[in-house]
Amino acid sequence: MYGLDDGGLLDYATRDLSTIRDAISMHCKQSATNKARFKSVIATSDPIKALEEFIETEQSVDFSSEWKEDHYSVKLSRKIERSDRTVSGSFALFRHGESDVWTALTGHGPDFFKRGIKWILRKGQPELSNFYVSSEDLESVLKDTEKRLSSRIFVNKAVVYSHKEEGNISWETRPYRFVFDQSKSSDRYVDKLTFEVRRNRELLFDSFVSRSGVVKFTGGDVNLFFNNLLRAYANTATEKVELFSEKARSRQTGEIKELEIQFNSNPLQDPDNNRDLIDALANLSKSSLTIYHNNPYAHISVLDLVDGSNCDVFVTSSDTISIIPGFRGSMNSLIRISDQIAREFQEGKVVEKYEQKFDSSDFVHADL
Repeated sequence: MYGLDDGGLLDYATRDLSTIRDAISMHCKQSATNKARFKSVIATSDPIKALEEFIETEQSVDFSSEWKEDHYSVKLSRKIERSDRTVSGSFALFRHGESDVWTALTGHGPDFFKRGIKWILRKGQPELSNFYVSSEDLESVLKDTEKRLSSRIFVNKAVVYSHKEEGNISWETRPYRFVFDQSKSSDRYVDKLTFEVRRNRELLFDSFVSRSGVVKFTGGDVNLFFNNLLRAYANTATEKVELFSEKARSRQTGEIKELEIQFNSNPLQDPDNNRDLIDALANLSKSSLTIYHNNPYAHISVLDLVDGSNCDVFVTSSDTISIIPGFRGSMNSLIRISDQIAREFQEGKVVEKYEQKFDSSDFVHADL
């Protein structure tokens, strides 16, 4: 079940997440090449309903789901377009507490994971939102895990990108902090890491983490993995929900909830930099741009064709980009746009801009 080589444990035992953890542990012990793969998404309502709505229009897909003790058990078979090939498998889909973060897990290989699970979760947009974490977020997840476990984390493989060039792959084993420090100094971002968590000479677990919602477990103590790394990663997604949800402009009052991307450097010092930003946004899939100004400041309107969301992107200083959602500004769209800027222009910190409010006491001296 779920592609886990567990000796039939899930076929006979109570099928809940606790048993699934045991099955993952058995699966990874069977072979050094076995992995458990996880893909997390954001869903503010039942994700299965969103997937079932998509399936109704797809004749090449067989899909079924059943609620178990604490997760959905999902079976999926998909015929690849322009091919006679079919990918089939199953996965568990579970929610992290009462949050809006859901994770699909499977022991099946990369083909079903990519062309089955990741494909169908992407088709659930905009009700299901992919989320992306920054290099800073990834570093915080590892820092939190290392601290909670009184351990040290060593990276065995790192994929680091510049914003305009191909990625650089390093196989050198080194502390994770070194990888992030080096990427910052060379104006690059960390995309994915393979690493091991150790306490003294004891291996706690091996894992993989990426900025695109994908995590893998390859060996060690599966409970430490779930309770620390996967939990910290899901908490990062919860922070994205709080930041990007309910930002559409109010149709009743016209209230605007502006987001800002703040940079530590000054990547927007001259009009050529505006052009770089426009080029990055132009590469956003399923979108359309309208450029109102690009010199001396930039004003770009982005229409997201996934769900019809729109926003305006402004550059008015050398270290800040403003994103102003329109009347339809979905969380899914804002996440896509901010990630596109991070990957192909520059990584920055996304924050909500709060308007400063004043009353008469701010303008009258207390002694008067």
